[in-house]
Amino acid sequence: MVELIGYVAAILTASTMIPQIIRSIHTKSVKDVSIVMLLMYTMNTALWVTYGILISAKPVVLADGLACCAGITQLIIKFKYNNMKNTVAQSIAHQTGP
Repeated sequence: MVELIGYVAAILTASTMIPQIIRSIHTKSVKDVSIVMLLMYTMNTALWVTYGILISAKPVVLADGLACCAGITQLIIKFKYNNMKNTVAQSIAHQTGP
């Protein structure tokens, strides 16, 4: 029963970033997504994975491994859409130049 609770918690933890990932992809907007929050989230989950490995806690490793992957995915999306926005803005500025 205790392990079942761990796996349910693992699924919930691993899925916390999914709504934001889906929204970011659909809207192609990440302006309201904090880079600091994403970095802290990803580092936190990576540390939990390390901890889970050290104590041989499979639910912790599973949950936070997937959550870390989701954090990395959202970071990639953040950089991708920020770069697209900056590239478009630079292109427009260059075309309308002085």
